[in-house]
Amino acid sequence: MKKIKDREGVDLTEDVLPVLEICEATRRHLERVDRNLMKLAENHPICSRFLAIPGVGPITALSFYSAIGDPARFKRSADVGAYFGLVPRLKQSGGTSVRCGISKMGNAMTRTHLVGAAAAIMRQKSEVGVLRVWADNLRERSNYRRVTTALARKLAVVMLSIWKSGQTFDPNPRDLDTIGKELRS
Repeated sequence: MKKIKDREGVDLTEDVLPVLEICEATRRHLERVDRNLMKLAENHPICSRFLAIPGVGPITALSFYSAIGDPARFKRSADVGAYFGLVPRLKQSGGTSVRCGISKMGNAMTRTHLVGAAAAIMRQKSEVGVLRVWADNLRERSNYRRVTTALARKLAVVMLSIWKSGQTFDPNPRDLDTIGKELRS
């Protein structure tokens, strides 16, 4: 700021400092909220198991937990993808059937969190687990957006399976036969 004042003869200190103080206060507040959400998720028995999945953070874990409520209402874990609107929409007329984008039914916020977690898995460079391998295999046949949406659906199925079974997520199983059938399809 001193350079601008010296060079241009304009002093912006009175205008800029209050804005910087507001930005700093907002940053501190958001850090506090992040810490509280992480503690809440880590101390919850189910959400803490969700946090073991790469790409899933406290917001996604808590959002998924609150949106599902009772996992027993899903007879099959694969049904959770449709519950969040992560399945293709079909347009049928006469003898034709056309697949469109996802249905977008259900909880939009949780769907957004799941897609964000899937995108985080796709961006990871250092850690390549079974979900990333599954997505990379699908990426050979489809585009990034569709793969990310499919991975979000897969992530929802895996999270519900973890919740129902009481097991923890193994990002690198010894062989692909040990992965539940949810990860093979």
